[in-house]
Amino acid sequence: MNSCRYPCESEAGEFIRQLLLSGGACACGMTPVASVSDNESRIYSGWLESGRNAGMEYMERNMELREDPRMLHEGTRTVISAAYNYRPAAHSPYFADYALGADYHYVLRERLDKAAAELCARFGGTYRVVVDSAPMRERYWAVRSGIGFIADNGFLCVPGYGMAVLLGFILWTGEPAAVSVPDKGECRHCGRCRAACPGRAIDEYGQIDARRCLSYLTIEHRGEFAGGIPPMSKVYGCDICRRVCPLDTGPATDISEFKPADGLMALTPSEMVSMTAGQFRRMFSGSAVFRLRVQGLRRNAQMYCRQKNSDVK
Repeated sequence: MNSCRYPCESEAGEFIRQLLLSGGACACGMTPVASVSDNESRIYSGWLESGRNAGMEYMERNMELREDPRMLHEGTRTVISAAYNYRPAAHSPYFADYALGADYHYVLRERLDKAAAELCARFGGTYRVVVDSAPMRERYWAVRSGIGFIADNGFLCVPGYGMAVLLGFILWTGEPAAVSVPDKGECRHCGRCRAACPGRAIDEYGQIDARRCLSYLTIEHRGEFAGGIPPMSKVYGCDICRRVCPLDTGPATDISEFKPADGLMALTPSEMVSMTAGQFRRMFSGSAVFRLRVQGLRRNAQMYCRQKNSDVK
């Protein structure tokens, strides 16, 4: 959070838009803050009640904060949303695309903090930056801010950039000078994501059952796999439902921190199985993979090798 002293002026919307785009965002927008719609709240509550959040019990907590960003930062009047392209020029056979470079939490926070501080220095108010770090309905606010629409696979699709985007937000106490109109794009409902999902985790309404989703199982799940898991597309994450979508097209990222690390791209599952804690720390410190811990990476690699009929013991 930061505080500032100057009154808001009418050109604030264009000012922050230029700051965010020059700072690497591929799309951005702003919208007045309000409580999340009743319909969206009912959908989310139903998803939780059905147990499809699996072991992510934190998603059941702080419900009042999830419903209203004003409770995350006192005095918030504007939600500013920004999307950042992470699409790699080359894919890894073992790691999800978003995890190939530096940890996006730090990369996006640094850029958004810089932009928000300049916004406040010019137009006043206080702010809070959120990058997957607070109980906030992020895709909901991205849609309200006009930067994309939700596809049947649950991803936000940004026209011209597809679904390989990461989201960050600025909760600002200033008035929205240029309110964005929600994007009129729409999913083609072709069913490719549902058909391709190894765990059949996507239902006909585009809701994800984390209990059957490889991204959840290989990243969020702790402990051993009970009774095995669906056929693994990668050791960390999945990407299948995104990459089969005809809407997921766009240029490779030009954000240098998201460029794949050479060591990671060359790493094999058999090397992961025997990786020491020190090797893991040296390779993945500063990466989103680091939160999995070495035990989780070994577990995933062993299951991957087992499924691929490897001789790894």
